[in-house]
Amino acid sequence: MMPPTGLRWLQTRARFFPGMLFCLVIAASGCAQRGQLVTVAQVESTLPNHPISVGFDVDETMICSTPVWYYLATNHEGPGWSNKYGNQVRQHPDFWADANRLDSFSIPKQAARDLIALHKRRGDHICVITMRIQTPGEQLTSTLRRELSLADDVPIIFTDNQPKRKVIREQHLDIFYGDADDDMTEARAAGARPIRFLRSLRCADDRVHVGAFGEEILAGSDLCASFARAGPSSRPAAKR
Repeated sequence: MMPPTGLRWLQTRARFFPGMLFCLVIAASGCAQRGQLVTVAQVESTLPNHPISVGFDVDETMICSTPVWYYLATNHEGPGWSNKYGNQVRQHPDFWADANRLDSFSIPKQAARDLIALHKRRGDHICVITMRIQTPGEQLTSTLRRELSLADDVPIIFTDNQPKRKVIREQHLDIFYGDADDDMTEARAAGARPIRFLRSLRCADDRVHVGAFGEEILAGSDLCASFARAGPSSRPAAKR
């Protein structure tokens, strides 16, 4: 298996040729024979004529949230230039409250937008499942509803660090989209079809084995949605 640095090199170049070079990334990870690269259109072509139920993971599936996690893990806002959350970052009482608040700055994944539009058009039941711990005043729910056009009746379920398998079964999901290895194994154990999102190029966590579980891999799913730049629409002319 190619080391993470080699995979990162390929992924950096894959943004220019996503359809071709993502195949190289998967091949380099030793999983080409087990994972199949698919597009949103190809996923659509496999769906039945009747409505189904689908679920989405949140982090690096629906949104590019790596900057939030990077800040939480590496800030120097505590005493003596230390992390404000201490040595056991996730055990700090403010950690999850801040994580769920800072997601108002996360950027949605374009593939998630495309898939949600597809499933809404078909009349499919959609739900969102995250292992995050829900906190009072969290902004994640409103961010997902706003940025991904999710109606108020779409369940956004926090499992509070519990495995997703139980919720996938309770929601009777036919497909579960996620980025982590656990998303793939939990979906399959619950009887759902796992489809893998690729993590964004700047994701700080590479502990994934793309294609290792025989899952389909969504092409271009590492890309964040584009956004309009603030300020003037054109740069001032250069001085001569």
